Amino acid sequence: MSDRFSTLEEKVNRVLRLVARLQKEKGELERENKTLTGELADLKRRYQELNVTSREQSQAVKSRLATVLTRIEELERLNS
Repeated sequence: MSDRFSTLEEKVNRVLRLVARLQKEKGELERENKTLTGELADLKRRYQELNVTSREQSQAVKSRLATVLTRIEELERLNS
């Protein structure tokens, strides 16, 4: 009977150690998840900023190109 209790006690102690280890890992993973979530939010914000900047630059280039093309057409009309 004593051996059975010893075996049971051993198993319970093993389970308790496992639960403690898993709780520690869970805490570490939660902290890491929080950090990564913050980094992801920062990256999304930066992506949006770059996307807006890129669209603005593209629009500026198109506008300049349209101006240059208009001037070229005017010069061509003057030379005709």
